[in-house]
Amino acid sequence: MDLRLSYLFFIHLAYAVQKLSLNQSTFPPNFMIGASTSAYQTEGAWNVDGRGESVWDFLLHTLPKPETAYTNGDVAANSYYLWQRDVEIAKEMGLDFYRFSISWSRILPDGFIYKINEKGVQYYNNLINGLLAEGIEPVVTMYHLDLPHKLQILGGWTHPNIVNWFLDYAKLLFSLYADRVKYWLTLNEPQIFCDAFYFTDYSPSLGAELVFASHYCTKHALLAHAMAYRFYQNAYKQKYNGLISYSTVFLWSEPENSTDPLDTIEVEMFHQFVVGRTLHPIFSSEGGWPPLAHVYSKRIGLSQGFNGSSLPLFTESEKRLVKGTADFIALNYYSGFKIKAVSYTDATTVIHKKITHDLDGAYLTPGLDHNTYPPGLRKTAAWMKKQYGSWDILVTENGYGDIDRTLTDDTRIKVIKETLEQVLLSMYEDDINYIGYSYWSMIDGFSFKNGYNITFGLWDVDFNDPERPRTARDSARYFTCITKNRQLEPCDYLVKEL
Repeated sequence: MDLRLSYLFFIHLAYAVQKLSLNQSTFPPNFMIGASTSAYQTEGAWNVDGRGESVWDFLLHTLPKPETAYTNGDVAANSYYLWQRDVEIAKEMGLDFYRFSISWSRILPDGFIYKINEKGVQYYNNLINGLLAEGIEPVVTMYHLDLPHKLQILGGWTHPNIVNWFLDYAKLLFSLYADRVKYWLTLNEPQIFCDAFYFTDYSPSLGAELVFASHYCTKHALLAHAMAYRFYQNAYKQKYNGLISYSTVFLWSEPENSTDPLDTIEVEMFHQFVVGRTLHPIFSSEGGWPPLAHVYSKRIGLSQGFNGSSLPLFTESEKRLVKGTADFIALNYYSGFKIKAVSYTDATTVIHKKITHDLDGAYLTPGLDHNTYPPGLRKTAAWMKKQYGSWDILVTENGYGDIDRTLTDDTRIKVIKETLEQVLLSMYEDDINYIGYSYWSMIDGFSFKNGYNITFGLWDVDFNDPERPRTARDSARYFTCITKNRQLEPCDYLVKEL
């Protein structure tokens, strides 16, 4: 039995013993409760103290006619200067951990290892040390969508050398912070920075080719993650015993008609292409792309006039390199929708369409093109267990966005309660081991395409005030009640019927 399997055996044994003595509204003692943010969405100080330009800086400063929603993250929540207040907030809420990301451009202004920005290094030293001093575990994301612009000019994640560029960056971060950081996330949502950003009009890829770019991006992201993971195992694991994964976003889907085999097939094909494409190479027993992803990709290719799948193949050595390069599944989960298969007479055969408004238990998200669907989290965990076996799961993002900046955010409270109920059901009834849950986001931030029009924060940030004061919403008090009691029931008095 290797070290990882031995570790997981004893963790799961202890977890099983704990469950025997707990009721189903209680979180196990080793279950971590935290909250998340990311660098570009909160830090501000975009050109201060040696920070370089990121893809988002360049894009949002050069859009010919920026919409009001876009604005930019030049100041955002000003966390670069207010990090101590953010640590205080995390302490006030009783968080076990705080997930934040490191700005690649703040550490390496040009993206390359030859130029290290010491002031950026010190900023994250201060933040990590400040959290640890308050007993809060730092969960560090290396890359959260904000690639240095100079790397994007060269092709960004579509350039094969991005694997080495990222590895250099990861090696530096490990050398700087591995003595204090136990939980690492290499990448945040490859589906988003590879697919959504390449296929939308606000993409920082700035006109990347639209058929093959996202697939090469995905492969390079997986290879970059794997190289960083392997390096840590060889250089730091024995000394610091840190845990590494990357955050994948899961879009839960269901057939519009459960008795229609086409709808059912289309749902599974969608899951395998959108989610399995990033999970299967790492968490499956065989590695490589999931077979249905090739079928789905071939359909896309045929519809674009190409002959076959547009997924770049993994060599056998690449499959071995990537397979198993995670210590847990890091899951970002928000939405669910239904899929209806529609037949065509051309080569595409079947195409899916999303229907998000008629899922029982879903909350429509004002101003966004998706909903928030708490029951889907349990279904997602069950799907992953069926596909890949039993892995520990850390929910690295889950939250509710609203256009209303009120401090009385009753819907957000209900979403948190119902989501955590699903986590508990997964634990006690489905035998799935969640090691933690992180709400997105601890404070309000810049929401990329939606700018400052959508709020996700447990704490409000007044973006009209130069001082960027933070004020607790009712949801912050509810979340604090949960962290203090380790149960949902004592906090029910804060949940109002809507």
